[in-house]
Amino acid sequence: AATAPPPDASKVAGDTPAPATGVLAALGTLDFWLMLAAKCALFVFTQWFMNFVGLFLRASFGYTQASSTNAISVANAGQMVGLLVGGKYYKKLVPADQFRVIAAGLVVTAVVPCVLMANEAVPAVKAAVLPLLFLWGLCFAVPFY
Repeated sequence: AATAPPPDASKVAGDTPAPATGVLAALGTLDFWLMLAAKCALFVFTQWFMNFVGLFLRASFGYTQASSTNAISVANAGQMVGLLVGGKYYKKLVPADQFRVIAAGLVVTAVVPCVLMANEAVPAVKAAVLPLLFLWGLCFAVPFY
């Protein structure tokens, strides 16, 4: 008769904390609340930007409804490139360089809408709308995701 193998030590009851304990413990950390605040702020900014950029392009640049929707897709394409390509390289960086990438990305995502709003003062902005939207999406992806 074959004997049963000894129980796996990692599966013995009482050795691992209940999942709820881990979640509740995370709620008590400063890192959790800092991450939550940053993600919420970025999400609100993204939704504001993406929801109103179409209206802004129609009112300020004379885009049609269809062309403004296509322009928004360019920003989304930038996000996909930033997520798929940028995320790959971001993970390989040391924490100090990761911080620099995040900071630079957030600066660019704040500056691009300001540049777009300066279209009356700087005529060259009209020619750069699509590259600016792509750049915004590219720089926004890594800090957000």
